[in-house]
Amino acid sequence: TVCGLKSNYNISLTADDETDQYFVLLLTPQNQSQDMKIKLWVSKKIYLCEKTEMKSDMIISTITILNIKMNRGIVDSFFKFKIPKGAQIISSTF
Repeated sequence: TVCGLKSNYNISLTADDETDQYFVLLLTPQNQSQDMKIKLWVSKKIYLCEKTEMKSDMIISTITILNIKMNRGIVDSFFKFKIPKGAQIISSTF
């Protein structure tokens, strides 16, 4: 949630990357020991995050979501994830 993000990141709207289609939010960690910046491209039409870029000194990771279809009548049980036996769970700060 946005409330959860606000407790760990400073969030600002960046006009430098804004386009006709997207607002771009810049998230910087409040914990300055992490040298990580996150950009979120939020659609001006449907207000969903369609692109995420995580950038540090050593790596850039970009995730883009295409062909979003909303309200398609998918049952809730479709989204129940079962952790496979023997899987290792790794926690992340973002």
